[in-house]
Amino acid sequence: MIKSVIIYKNVENSDAFKQFYLHEILPRVKNITGIIGINITNILQQIREDVIPSIRGVQFIIELYFESEQTMNEVAHTFECQELMTIMKNEAPGEVTSLLGRQNTYTNSRQKFLYAPRWDNE
Repeated sequence: MIKSVIIYKNVENSDAFKQFYLHEILPRVKNITGIIGINITNILQQIREDVIPSIRGVQFIIELYFESEQTMNEVAHTFECQELMTIMKNEAPGEVTSLLGRQNTYTNSRQKFLYAPRWDNE
């Protein structure tokens, strides 16, 4: 599974940000074929800011999930996705940073893995 991580920091009005995502972003995400999920994390407390000072001010982490890198690339070139990304970067309050990553999910040793581990660039 591939995910796009969008990090917002220094958001002045959290309530306005939440409303923006509920009314502007989520309805658009639901209509884009190929995005299989979205998570929104509201950071409650930053622990040990002295370890990584650049995370100071991070308030929201948005994760968009795709089945594969190919699917993500196909979605990224659609008009709907381009429009969504423009809105997310230009109209949402706060500073924005985007990352891409391959996600593997594991559980504790008493349970089976949800997905087989991948140690290479498969």
